[in-house]
Amino acid sequence: MRTRVMLFVVALLSNGPIIASDKADVLAVVHHWVDSFNKGDSASALANCADESAIIDDAPPYEWHGAGACKAW
Repeated sequence: MRTRVMLFVVALLSNGPIIASDKADVLAVVHHWVDSFNKGDSASALANCADESAIIDDAPPYEWHGAGACKAW
């Protein structure tokens, strides 16, 4: 029983860097999109936008989602 608990704890602790890597990968895309948007490079910003995405803004119509949401925004 003690061995199983130790193996379970080791398995949980070994997943930490994998989760951090996923977060870093996602944030890299977001940062690249924001940098492109701030430079006024809409082609590069659209290239980083997923086909199926959702955008919420404070200007009407407030919400864009689905295929082509970034281009419509």
